[in-house]
Amino acid sequence: MKHWLTFALVTTLFWGTTPILDRLAMGRAQPMAAVAVRGVVVGLVSVLIVAATGKMGDLAALDRRTVLLLAAGGLLAALVGQFTYFRALKMGPASAVVPIVACYPLVTVMLGILVLREPLTLSRAGGALLIVLGILLVK
Repeated sequence: MKHWLTFALVTTLFWGTTPILDRLAMGRAQPMAAVAVRGVVVGLVSVLIVAATGKMGDLAALDRRTVLLLAAGGLLAALVGQFTYFRALKMGPASAVVPIVACYPLVTVMLGILVLREPLTLSRAGGALLIVLGILLVK
């Protein structure tokens, strides 16, 4: 198995399990409070790991553009996206919310083509179609 594929499969396991914990938590939490808890914990643990592994220099080596892009992605995904995800999860069943939220590859495919000038291959188009069909089936 390729190295990247191993990480992708482990990510799938974690990201598939996390909504169950999130749905259980949303019974007693408001969405923005949940975002705040997750952000603080992830931020602190990340800094501790970077410090413990002696990689603080990696942070200092980041150029301004990279920091801005990472910050923008963090705000979109970890703040706004997490808020809207928690809000949806609080109101709806995890088994319906998560598959719809998980259609984000469609946005990535479209933006990859438009912004990054990536080619639209037959397999990517077919994958996007299957995602849309999956969403319709879950809905």
